[in-house]
Amino acid sequence: MTTSPRRRRSEIVEVMRRRVLTGVSAGTLRRGDRLPSARDLAVEFDVDPRLVLTAYRVLSGEGLVEIRR
Repeated sequence: MTTSPRRRRSEIVEVMRRRVLTGVSAGTLRRGDRLPSARDLAVEFDVDPRLVLTAYRVLSGEGLVEIRR
C-alpha cells in the first residue's frame, strides 16, 4: 500500500520542521543559513522535488524558513 501524497507531504513537513527547530536550539542553524536544496532532500526522502518545495512553502508560511531564489 502506498502513502498518499498529502500524507507524505505532512510527514516531510514535520521532519523538516523538527530539523530546523532542533538546529536552532542546538545552535547549529542560524538565521540566514542555507538549508538543503529541494533536489537533495527529494533524493533523501525518495520523493518528487516538487513535494519538498511544497513543504518548504508550508514552513515559510509558518515563518520558520525564508524562500530565496
